[in-house]
Amino acid sequence: MNTRNLSSLGRRGCRLEARPSQLLLALVRRARWLWLGWLEARWASLRGQLRAWRARKPGPQGTRFETLEPKLLLSGDLMPIQPAAAIVLERQVDVPTTHSAAAQFGMARSLSVQAPSSAPLVVITGPGSGSAVVQGSGYLLKLTGTTSLSNVSLISASQVALTGISADSAVGTLSLANADLSGNASFAASVATLKLGQVGHANIGVASGAAFTFNAGQVSDTVLLARSATVTLSVSAWTASSAGTSRIEAAAIKSLTTSGDMAADIFVSGSGVTGYALGTVKVGGSISGGLWSVHGRANSITAGSTDAAWRMNISGPMVQLLVKGDASGDFALASLQLLQVTGSTRGLHLLVGANLGDDAAPGGTGANADSFQAGTLARVRVGGDMVDTSLIVSVDPVNGVFFDGNDIQLGTAAQRLQELTVNGKLLGSTVVVAPMFPATVRVGGVD
Repeated sequence: MNTRNLSSLGRRGCRLEARPSQLLLALVRRARWLWLGWLEARWASLRGQLRAWRARKPGPQGTRFETLEPKLLLSGDLMPIQPAAAIVLERQVDVPTTHSAAAQFGMARSLSVQAPSSAPLVVITGPGSGSAVVQGSGYLLKLTGTTSLSNVSLISASQVALTGISADSAVGTLSLANADLSGNASFAASVATLKLGQVGHANIGVASGAAFTFNAGQVSDTVLLARSATVTLSVSAWTASSAGTSRIEAAAIKSLTTSGDMAADIFVSGSGVTGYALGTVKVGGSISGGLWSVHGRANSITAGSTDAAWRMNISGPMVQLLVKGDASGDFALASLQLLQVTGSTRGLHLLVGANLGDDAAPGGTGANADSFQAGTLARVRVGGDMVDTSLIVSVDPVNGVFFDGNDIQLGTAAQRLQELTVNGKLLGSTVVVAPMFPATVRVGGVD
């Protein structure tokens, strides 16, 4: 067609038809094939998952009929169907093996235990691993690689009998109130808190640490050694079948609380302590015995009663000794602000300004050697009688024997007795010796 004819066609309003190239058509066909192929594969996958889910989902159990083969009926008796024996399946559950992984999954690390099916499950949050291994009539709790951030607990359907605890490194909190301990508990480093149920015939050793808290129920014939720590103790009672079978050793005791009796020996070294070596002691029952030796200052001791078997020596001053019932025993200390006994004093012997050493008894050498100085007994209040009681303030017996004619009074008016009130009578061999007495002494309601 020539130019003239093309021009005439344009004038009549006709246009040439635009056709896509073969390359473009091939690309479109390719894209369509890829898209449809992906949709078909995805739909097939979804249908497969739906069929699998329906197969797992329990459906209604309708009545089913089966064609029975003809058989000879030998008996018309119907026998009850016996249920199949229960099958117990044990499953190993994979859990994170690192603290970071455990935190990612929001779960504690559950540690497998090498014990019978009734063994407790050991649960640790934080670093470390552990197990409960059969030992004697109970289990040995073994901890490895723990730190002060590790918390340990036991899961069990019943109270757990622990015959030992061992930890080769520091531990944070052991929440074992559902476990009773007998045997040795050895901690190679510090322990922040140890909570137990009943404790009997046990030895607990904490090698290091600045602070240690111990909570338990009934404790008997048990030795607790935490010589470098300031200890906080709370128990139902701490008893001893004989002298020396129960003992507590610590750098300091911040507080000691019992709802029942207390009969353990106590040794407080005062090493590195700037405040009270013996803080607050509250015994709901009786301090029924024990030898207490405290190096340093003491705050307060409150008890339901005290027995004659209790001996105590405090090298520094003490704020108050409060007894709700009767008070007995032998005590020596540098000074005492208040002695208050709601009941009577019976065979109570108090030496103020005396340091009798670790044996809390007259005589002895080395750690048991005696020394005397001027001391102060500020106030004495007794609700009942004073029976066979001696209160001796600021006296050096020279030869260890009082009232044999060579005693020396070391005190002055500065160490005077400021208050002496006895609602009952002074009976038996009762004697009170002080550098100076208050202007008014009240005995039996009479000044």
